[in-house]
Amino acid sequence: MELKAVHLHDTVGLMQTLGLLDWPSLWVGLERGWVWADDLIAFSTQWLLEHPDEDNEHITLLAGGESLDEAELRDMLGNHLREVSGETPDPRAAPEVDKWRLAALCLLDQSDLPPDEKLDALEELRAEFDYPEDMRACSRYYVPPQFAGRQFAVGEHLPWEDPFEAVQAVIAKLRKQFGVS
Repeated sequence: MELKAVHLHDTVGLMQTLGLLDWPSLWVGLERGWVWADDLIAFSTQWLLEHPDEDNEHITLLAGGESLDEAELRDMLGNHLREVSGETPDPRAAPEVDKWRLAALCLLDQSDLPPDEKLDALEELRAEFDYPEDMRACSRYYVPPQFAGRQFAVGEHLPWEDPFEAVQAVIAKLRKQFGVS
């Protein structure tokens, strides 16, 4: 999905900086369209530089994969994951998706977008990540259950936290979950 303000492809660098980018998260990113072939090749190359004793042929082939198409790269990554852990991660399941969500929310939070555009992007991210329960208050349309029957006038100050405060809580929770400061 191409989001207006936050491109999930841009989160690859932040995930790497946060220490969250690994083979399973790359798989999920590739399956969801958030990782491109060059990201996978760069990660594999860096992996080999940091692990000079690595002898896994899949990683070696991934690192030299400039001439391969995306399907071949996906197959190699899938083979590597199945060889190492016996399976590939579900591209819709946590915790790998939550790593991507943390990076995307951090990028959005750090952006200098005007509030209305930032809120639009936040709601787009909520949809892209399949409406996670912990992000329900990250929307201009959220009404807490205790206020569900009450009518509100346009422009009335609402007696609950705004979406930007709610996203801070989600970011803090995800940072804690992954041990990221």
